[in-house]
Amino acid sequence: VIDRHQNSRYVDDAYLLIGRGRLLQHDLNNALETFKYINSIEHDSKTQQSALIELATLYLHQSDFESAQKVFNFISENPVSASLEQELLLVQAYAFQKQNALAKSIPLLEKAAPRAKSRAARGRLFYILGQMHQELGQIGAAQKAYEQCLKQKSRYDLTLHAQIAILALSDNIAGLEKLLKDPKNQDLQSDIFLAIGQIHFQHKDYDLARKNWENGGANNPNKGELYFQLGRLFSNQLKDYRNAATYFDSAATFLPAQHTQFQTAQKLSKQWGEFARLDASIKLQDS
Repeated sequence: VIDRHQNSRYVDDAYLLIGRGRLLQHDLNNALETFKYINSIEHDSKTQQSALIELATLYLHQSDFESAQKVFNFISENPVSASLEQELLLVQAYAFQKQNALAKSIPLLEKAAPRAKSRAARGRLFYILGQMHQELGQIGAAQKAYEQCLKQKSRYDLTLHAQIAILALSDNIAGLEKLLKDPKNQDLQSDIFLAIGQIHFQHKDYDLARKNWENGGANNPNKGELYFQLGRLFSNQLKDYRNAATYFDSAATFLPAQHTQFQTAQKLSKQWGEFARLDASIKLQDS
């Protein structure tokens, strides 16, 4: 379209698709230039707004919040088309979430969640709302959001996680153990063990917390986060420093680079690794 039909009114749409493709390929510099270029050529307002929203998303991926806010301010100068309002709400909510301003992100998500077109999208947004409310200690609001997630009847794994969250909020270990016995939940047993362990940990039943978390570590794709929690448990509560060193080392290995605890895990792995080396040396040389 761009090479052969330069006078076409779809040229800006073609550039928008190219920019999105580059963003998906994480070719951020070229994506940035593409979205900026769209705003310098003839275009309709909807395509311009779409490009600006994508530009803000790109800045957020780079944690350049100041530039993203400038784009949001520019967008706000003109009415946003109804078809793009939902997309803008989600990107703005994501901006606040990335800055850990959950109290500002929640109202935007509460507006966007019921508007999502598919049950899967609505379920996912309500589940995220539940997580945010829970992190802020708003237990009643968290439970309502998880219940809304259940009502969407979307993917089974998402529905199960909402059930786990509701049972965990009420310390319902019996309900969680019932989920463990259901054959349908076999692939997600590790998440149920994690929730049970968290309840025991909050009640200072550290041995039971350790037992459930270790059970949850088996065949768990998110084992890095579990190992990080076990490292903290062994270092802070159980005072078993050798095992703490082992679990922090495992956490540093299995946590993905984008995880919020990744840098902390790398630092603790190095520090506790040095501790384990010195501890072994002392035990070897002790007479």
